[in-house]
Amino acid sequence: VDRRRPSPRGRLMFSLVVPTGGGRRLRPPRGPGVGGVAPAVREAIEYGHAQNPGQAMLHGGLPLCLLRGHEDSYDDLRTHGFRSMVEIGERDLFPVDDLNKHQPSPCQGCALAGPCPGLFTAYHERYGHDELRPVTTSARANAFNYTLERVVAEGVDDHTCPLRDDGVTPWDRGRDLLVRHRGRIALYRAHTRDFSDAQLQRTKLKQGQIYLDASHKPAPDDFARDLVPLDRAPLCTDCPHQPTCTGLWVPAFEDRFTHDDAEVRRILGGLTGTVLDLGCGQAPYLDVLARRAEAGQIRYVGLDPDAAAIATLHARAPWATLHVASADQLDALGPSVVDHLLVLRSWNHLPDPVATLARLAPRLRPGGSLLVVDNVAFGLARGRQQARRAEGSNARHEHHRNDDLLDARRAIDRVPGLTTRSRSSRPVAPGRSNQWMLHLEVVPSPAFAAPPELVT
Repeated sequence: VDRRRPSPRGRLMFSLVVPTGGGRRLRPPRGPGVGGVAPAVREAIEYGHAQNPGQAMLHGGLPLCLLRGHEDSYDDLRTHGFRSMVEIGERDLFPVDDLNKHQPSPCQGCALAGPCPGLFTAYHERYGHDELRPVTTSARANAFNYTLERVVAEGVDDHTCPLRDDGVTPWDRGRDLLVRHRGRIALYRAHTRDFSDAQLQRTKLKQGQIYLDASHKPAPDDFARDLVPLDRAPLCTDCPHQPTCTGLWVPAFEDRFTHDDAEVRRILGGLTGTVLDLGCGQAPYLDVLARRAEAGQIRYVGLDPDAAAIATLHARAPWATLHVASADQLDALGPSVVDHLLVLRSWNHLPDPVATLARLAPRLRPGGSLLVVDNVAFGLARGRQQARRAEGSNARHEHHRNDDLLDARRAIDRVPGLTTRSRSSRPVAPGRSNQWMLHLEVVPSPAFAAPPELVT
């Protein structure tokens, strides 16, 4: 380097390389892991910025939790607009993806899990994940856009699939969305980096939670009216390409949200005793609870850290006992014993559900219940203007996770002092809404002791 000349403001990238093929056998059994590499990369990036402000200092293949403050410096092929590629020996183009990487269990509650590459699968198999430092204090997105790109076919009947003729392998199974409606097939694309490729495939293909946004709102607030479910076309059912294909999708003009809410409303309509609504917010089921309260069958207590939400709810429900408080401020709760704990669409808003339930467990009466209802992440197919308007809105991220029913059940099983058994449940699946429900009975625990005034 000629130090007499100013350094060029080029792009310098530090990339973690994992051997494949025969190189995996040649790798020494011990060496610097990501926990040692990341601090050196951080130091190099910061030194480069100090010596040559404005120069792009980038990194790739390293977990973002080990490079806090430099998350936006992540770089890969997709950053530069590559969508597909072919390597020697491959028969066709294949999508550029992150499916050779793995996010182990500590990543599940991390706020950076969406954009983070996690660990290379080969690295994780050899070294494990003890070096990771998950971030649980930041919020994350719970939805993503499929933005309209172009119409790829017209005059298509219900028995024709252009994907079979053109080849299914170049299409990205998670990020490409082909929708057939009224004889046309439109291509939508998810450019988001808030969700990994594995998460996108799970949302789209396993859970079936993608929708056409029929509203003109920055964020839909009435899912039953605003969203049209998209289902895989009947043509895909017996197709031999289904396991590797992005699929052909068609709108299903039906209200799945109201249907899936019916069971929740039935359970709420049968409650008696003291009910604690944790994270009550806008109280989406207030009409059912109001009837029970006005009939003297429940005492309703609502808890939420948002003062404005509590003020609005107080005007709607003057009969309710409401507190502006977070879950760790238990002195505000009032009742010593709770018959039923409700976590209605607020589970994924809790920074640490296990810690929260551990504080509440001594107050839950044996034989009472725990009802948890929430939503998984979903994708929205939108026009270009719709997507720009949504992404430019001031809507803030409020979710700390995008747990499904199994994630919540595992977390509840880890709560010390709380033993439960299932009464009913409903997971998310294709053909249903993105809302899941878990209804549990509280089993007697030696840690519970009712106050004297409540002993009969």
